[in-house]
Amino acid sequence: MATLHDNGYFYCKACGRDDLTREDFYVDRSKKYGLSRLCKRCESERTKKPKHDHYMRSERHQQSLRRQSKRRYYLKNREEIMIKSRAYKRREPGRIRGYLLKRKYHLTAEERAEMIEAQQGLCEICGEFHGDKLFVDHDHQTGRVRAMLCRHCNTGLGFFKDDPDLLQIAVVYLRSYAVDVDE
Repeated sequence: MATLHDNGYFYCKACGRDDLTREDFYVDRSKKYGLSRLCKRCESERTKKPKHDHYMRSERHQQSLRRQSKRRYYLKNREEIMIKSRAYKRREPGRIRGYLLKRKYHLTAEERAEMIEAQQGLCEICGEFHGDKLFVDHDHQTGRVRAMLCRHCNTGLGFFKDDPDLLQIAVVYLRSYAVDVDE
């Protein structure tokens, strides 16, 4: 408990300092003088070890250790991993793309091919022929697949954040600066 001396300073029994003010203690209304038993520095030392021990047992810490271990392994074996990765990609050319299509868009490679065939290999926006080099366009809010677009149109929609109002403003802007050919 904080002990008040005649000179107006408080004394901490843990560290022995006797030149402490009220600001050097935490507030604890249940104690005498309304101050905690130990000064802030001693209280911090007292609670540091249990907090540290609790963190060391936590799942968050375990995940951090696993991440560090994986990172060290990767850095140590990077060349070998890259060689294996390139070999796998050569051996299974469409497998990674199929996995990503399924995971990101819930779309199989066959469904993607059907969509391209239905659009006859044309971009839905600009109408240019791109064959099977079209990209999946989807609504970022709902995740729903909309159509197949060329890289430029799909990227453009992404830059405009799929916002029709923003696209309309861009149309007005472009038209206001359009050069009249007849002049």
